[in-house]
Amino acid sequence: MFDPETLPVLRKAIHERTNADRRLLDELCAEVRSFAGQVRSIKPRSTTSISLVASDGGNNKLVFDPFYVQLVRVVDSYGKQLCFDAVSPTTDTDELSNAQFNPDGSPRTSLGRMMYDLDVKPRTLTALSHMIPPGEQVRDDPHSVSPSWVLVYRDLCEWAVLYERICYHTFATDTLLVRDGLLRSKLFRGEQFITLRQRIEAAIQRIQKQDRRRVFLVGVAKTSKVITRYHLAMAIEKTMPPGDARYVRIPRELEAKAYVWPEYARGAEAEGGEGEAPKYVAGDLFLVRFGPHSGDPTWAVDILTPQSGQASEIFGYLLADAIDGFPVPFYPRCLQKAVSVRWNPSLWRRLLSGRGLSSPCPGGPIHAPRQTPRSPQGTALATTDRTLAAERTFRSRLLRTPPPRRSLLLRLAPNTPATRPSGVCVPNPRSGYLPSCPRPARRPRPATGP
Repeated sequence: MFDPETLPVLRKAIHERTNADRRLLDELCAEVRSFAGQVRSIKPRSTTSISLVASDGGNNKLVFDPFYVQLVRVVDSYGKQLCFDAVSPTTDTDELSNAQFNPDGSPRTSLGRMMYDLDVKPRTLTALSHMIPPGEQVRDDPHSVSPSWVLVYRDLCEWAVLYERICYHTFATDTLLVRDGLLRSKLFRGEQFITLRQRIEAAIQRIQKQDRRRVFLVGVAKTSKVITRYHLAMAIEKTMPPGDARYVRIPRELEAKAYVWPEYARGAEAEGGEGEAPKYVAGDLFLVRFGPHSGDPTWAVDILTPQSGQASEIFGYLLADAIDGFPVPFYPRCLQKAVSVRWNPSLWRRLLSGRGLSSPCPGGPIHAPRQTPRSPQGTALATTDRTLAAERTFRSRLLRTPPPRRSLLLRLAPNTPATRPSGVCVPNPRSGYLPSCPRPARRPRPATGP
């Protein structure tokens, strides 16, 4: 804690250091001015919005020390469950890999279908992602395994559901698929993510050619290193003036400056060039503000690279969905609806412990239901009419309604003496209303002489 006497010195030191580093802010402002001319307004449109999202791992884990169970659940904005599984850090990954396929080797789950189409050899989760430990390590030395691999498995299931939704389903109308998170991933081993992106792009083209339906794919994130880097500079330069919802595309070279690893900003346009293949990115980054005011939040949005030329149309669809965003304002409603479909961990702990849905007593444990009184020998002393009890519980008309309470003034009326001074109003206890007060007699006017 700083003493009040040191605050002026501290304020002066911070001010001097900020002025010394002003060149950093000037460089960011110059970078922002380079793309300020590309800011565009968003006009609302209408389409069907579907969201695929994996629920937050912090809300979907059950801990029974020393047991730790991660619930993997992927749902869409309509509340339909698309994937469900339960794993723990000590789950044998070889058995988990076999559970994705039928005995004849055909895919059994969405994850198994994605592994089959990506030609993962051998067909194990370890061959799909280097972040999932091999089954031998889990069996022989489970304490050396990082428990975070269950979250990697959850994200792989979300990508698998998204892949199956696009490649193996039909769409009745033009549809916008919204993913919770950017269209980027470092979970896949080798260049498998490139293959995944190419197959998704080919499926979207096939749907448009055969079914005459347009399918758009975007990823929305609330936080991003790019937003953190350029937020202050964009506010100073007034890059997005108030009045309309606006968006701007971030150039790759500026995007790479915000990341620790520059390959996280290498997209499909870098294919065939020098350096590492673009094996982590599937979309182009845009900064979007769906609100009309300058203080409204800004989100990071990835659009699938072949569809980035249709950004104005795609953001028009998103704007129509984000205007009614709740509880987060100006955030896509379809995403918030999907995220809201979550499980109550305390409720599931009670269910799994055999307590059922009994109401907990404030400040104490959950009480067992009332039992019939018994004697020391174990015989019932009285029988309980469960039928009548249930009937009284569910049929509230059988219970007498207590009479309405009378006001304090009416309850005090019976104690009022019968005689009262002239001109004083006393309520009638039987009638329940205040009687009218007698008017005082008029005094005769004095006679006026001629």
